[in-house]
Amino acid sequence: MFTSGQIFPKNAMLPSAFGFVEAAGLVYGGGLFSRTIVPQGLYKWKRNSENPYENYCDTDLLKNVNDCDIQIPLIEQAGILKNAFDLLGWQTFADLIVFTGHGSHTANNAFGSSLDCGACAANPGRHNARMLAKIANNEVVRKILATNFDIEIPENTLFLAAEHNTTTDEILLFEDKTKDIHKAAIMSLKADLKKVQRSATAKRLSTKKNSVSLAERKANDWSETRPEWGLAKNAGFIIGPRNLTKKVDLDSRCFLHSYNWKLDKSGKALETILQGPMTVTQWINNHYYFAMVDNNKFGGGNKIVHNITGRFGVVEGNGGDLKTGLPLQSLMKSDEEIYHEPLRLSVVIQAPLNKVREIVSRNPETKKLIENQWIYVMVLDPTEDNMIYDLRSDISFKSRYEEKNERKNVPAFLELAKV
Repeated sequence: MFTSGQIFPKNAMLPSAFGFVEAAGLVYGGGLFSRTIVPQGLYKWKRNSENPYENYCDTDLLKNVNDCDIQIPLIEQAGILKNAFDLLGWQTFADLIVFTGHGSHTANNAFGSSLDCGACAANPGRHNARMLAKIANNEVVRKILATNFDIEIPENTLFLAAEHNTTTDEILLFEDKTKDIHKAAIMSLKADLKKVQRSATAKRLSTKKNSVSLAERKANDWSETRPEWGLAKNAGFIIGPRNLTKKVDLDSRCFLHSYNWKLDKSGKALETILQGPMTVTQWINNHYYFAMVDNNKFGGGNKIVHNITGRFGVVEGNGGDLKTGLPLQSLMKSDEEIYHEPLRLSVVIQAPLNKVREIVSRNPETKKLIENQWIYVMVLDPTEDNMIYDLRSDISFKSRYEEKNERKNVPAFLELAKV
């Protein structure tokens, strides 16, 4: 026979677990108290005490896996960079160029990953930004770009990575390897980013006083059900040069993708944008749309009564099915007032009509979205003084201004901004 001491060693007796919980509760209680009483102070302390990302996030392209070196060939690195430049329609390079990923900081939020980067598998985008910046700063890669693709990057051009914290609107620059000639420009950029943070938080939180402090408090307040709105209110996707929207307040409702139709002779860049980024924005739009029109079936229910289940999902209350969509707090401003209007995505493209028609006609998935009216496409034809055409479900175009005396050079996104 075995005694209890033989079956359960003294240091593994069941009652000892209860003693550990009680003792640990006193220590953990201090953390809970500080998170409740001084969430902003705790947020600042954690941010300042933790190591900067660059100290533990090495983006070296050479890794050792099972004693085998795996490296991205330099020609492929140059190809990655060229594709990025082509999709953005770049012709010139500034002395300082910043690639910015985005991520979120929230406390006690089972839906925290939905506020990070969807294109990065619900992770912060800092890693992709740092990888691209490192590739762009590689002198060998730049020589390959110049030789093989006729893309000349000035010697003094520095690429930096950054991360936009979408809860506090802080933009953190990763500047671990910068030259002295860029120090002044970086300091100036940091000052401007602080101004942008104050302006962005003031508008988002509808307050002009201490808006940054309020955002930081909401980020670490574990009782906050609406730490940020994420991509709520999304209504449009605009494909065109930045000057189209530079002087227009889009009220944070549109995704913007830089595109220069003059540089895209074959239409390949536009086709990639429609198949990639535009499709992703349509997924995002549908995610919010269905969660809003029927939250019980397609949404996440009430965040206040959620229980995390197995670290892979949530249930509402103490049972029922796993919730699959966004919670009500990501969609509603209050119990009665909606925040996100369930609108289908409006896509604005500045490109010649024939080029858009060709691309849509040879891509059945994009064509289905238009035929079934999951997206509404408006085309600004630059060869016709930016005349606005609606792309109809039968892949034909209809001018918004049929009569000549009604022709106006008014970009479609001006109408979109009023939605």
